[in-house]
Amino acid sequence: MQSVLAHDVTTATQGKLSGAVDLKVTLDRQSRPVACSTQPGKPEYAAKLPAEVVRSAYPVLARAVERQCWKTIYPLVPSELYGGEETVQITAPIVIVAPWPTLASNHPWRIHEARKAFFWQQLMREQPVDSVGQAVIRYQADAQGKVTGCLVDLAPVPQRTDAFRLDGQLQADLSRRCMQLDLRDMPSFMLEVQAPAENHAVVEYAPWKVGRQ
Repeated sequence: MQSVLAHDVTTATQGKLSGAVDLKVTLDRQSRPVACSTQPGKPEYAAKLPAEVVRSAYPVLARAVERQCWKTIYPLVPSELYGGEETVQITAPIVIVAPWPTLASNHPWRIHEARKAFFWQQLMREQPVDSVGQAVIRYQADAQGKVTGCLVDLAPVPQRTDAFRLDGQLQADLSRRCMQLDLRDMPSFMLEVQAPAENHAVVEYAPWKVGRQ
């Protein structure tokens, strides 16, 4: 869980934050988050940060971790850990190291993350869903940003294959809306125009994740 959250916070903040926090997340019996809070990371975890890394201000890092906590897809917690209760609280140390803070805007990592963020905002964020999965979006566009072809497939996410349901209506809606997108608003579009090809993005979804920035 820690590695997933650290990765998600890193990508959501474009790799600009570093530091250590303790996250307390409360999950219901479907492993949906119902409460998220943070406190400063213990010294032994903060010590894991490389000496040359500039630590981000705690309030900024805490807000980013809590915001991502509400959007993360968690593995299913074994029922015996609930002890007869409807929720379980988990405390997890989160250590985040900004990767390559001076990374060029045309680096494949930045292009990949910008593309994923664009399709989340434009296609999935307001889409009602009742299962957990990922949309694999394969698209082509012309030099003016008009989508000329788009195919969306739905697949389970590895940590929650139990919660996946193949939804033909969702798949059709996403494919239709994809064809209507103007990709000129996508940060990486001009780079893709220089090397036109079929591109793709993978966006995870869950009932508690949609509707959030």
